Amino acid sequence: MVGPARRRQAIEHILSLGMCSARRASRWIGLSRSALYRPLKSGGELEALLLRRIIELSLEYPTYGYRFDTAKLRKEGWRISFKKVQRLRRKEGLAAKANTSKKTRRGTSCATPAGAEAVNDVWCWDFIHDVTEDGRSIRILSIVDEYSRFCVELRASRSLKAQDVVKLLEKPIAKYRTVKEES
Repeated sequence: MVGPARRRQAIEHILSLGMCSARRASRWIGLSRSALYRPLKSGGELEALLLRRIIELSLEYPTYGYRFDTAKLRKEGWRISFKKVQRLRRKEGLAAKANTSKKTRRGTSCATPAGAEAVNDVWCWDFIHDVTEDGRSIRILSIVDEYSRFCVELRASRSLKAQDVVKLLEKPIAKYRTVKEES
């Protein structure tokens, strides 16, 4: 679609050739006569000044966006819309920096637990879930010593119930507790 500026040029060309009246040419081209005679907006110097001020505001307040800039410009006396400021900021590649403040965790009342200082001090355990080739599920319980990374127990089963886990824990506790007590 041709914009109003190009339509105005077409009408002026038709009028310069003397082909018809301004009224008829604007009707044919599809531009109202008021738009034909309306003076063009000259945004050269004014827009450059506005753009300079927007860049200054963006450097001064890097975390704020186009709404803040528009409010500041309006307080300074500029008659401008949000869309214009947004368009100019986007054209210049100005974007508000995201506020990356670190969020504090809630609900933790105690200090972080101390790491293992010797073998068999702390054991970590994890359930791993996978699916076999025939589509049936399999669960794996792995118990690892945190200090030495030694695998204390590793058990795979189709289902692991709470009683099974307790029984599995009794065996390594009985075996490795005696080792710790002896040393």
